[in-house]
Amino acid sequence: MKCAFHKGRGKCRMPDCHNQVYARKLCVRHGGKKICLRPHCTAHARGNAFCLKHGGVAKRRTCEVDGCVKLAHANHKCVAHGGGRYCKSPGCSFHARFAGLCLQCNSDLTPLDLRNHVMLPLDDVDFSILQVLAKEFTPNACKIGKPHRRGMLGLNMVEA
Repeated sequence: MKCAFHKGRGKCRMPDCHNQVYARKLCVRHGGKKICLRPHCTAHARGNAFCLKHGGVAKRRTCEVDGCVKLAHANHKCVAHGGGRYCKSPGCSFHARFAGLCLQCNSDLTPLDLRNHVMLPLDDVDFSILQVLAKEFTPNACKIGKPHRRGMLGLNMVEA
């Protein structure tokens, strides 16, 4: 089962290959990515005919501070030189990681404001709804039973 992002990707055109297509109806193993033209180099070409080691072009720009080779984020600077965005939670000075919040402030959020909702006994829950939801969150999409890095709680269902 494929996630929503990868569900439209086809399979490699080579016989008996079930890998996902990368380019030209081929997977990476069968030539979907170009190899560096430098003799005896097996790295993938980046931006032109060569790998980064042999003159390929990086697709992302580096920090504009002299001597810094880190990738630029906001304002053409790396996070260490002021290019990162800060958490938008009041009083927090950490860098934002997801949805404008740092990891700590993101994990503090609850999916719903549970204070205004009536909590039903477990016997009143329709388990067929939970079964449908559990199929959407397969082990390939996230680790069931463990917190997801973007704040989604793991699903542990026990039928009564």
